[in-house]
Amino acid sequence: MVNGDKFEDVVSFVYLGAKGTTSGGADVHIIYRPGKARAAFCKLTNISKSSQLSKSTKIRIFKSNVIAVLLYRCESWRMTNGDEAN
Repeated sequence: MVNGDKFEDVVSFVYLGAKGTTSGGADVHIIYRPGKARAAFCKLTNISKSSQLSKSTKIRIFKSNVIAVLLYRCESWRMTNGDEAN
């Protein structure tokens, strides 16, 4: 309770684009992040089909959008032995 207000317990939540769980492991991120990266990639189809942009420009856009989404905050994920096996 905070200031007399009751809060419910949850198993998982999304905060600032990162999914938090009660277990605290990276297993959720390993599953959750590729889906987010796939969605970012699908939004770039017009860019990838464009003949006005060079290949190097398309690669830079891909790295700055898709790879950044995929690896967002990965340095702070708490890895377990089970996560490393996957």
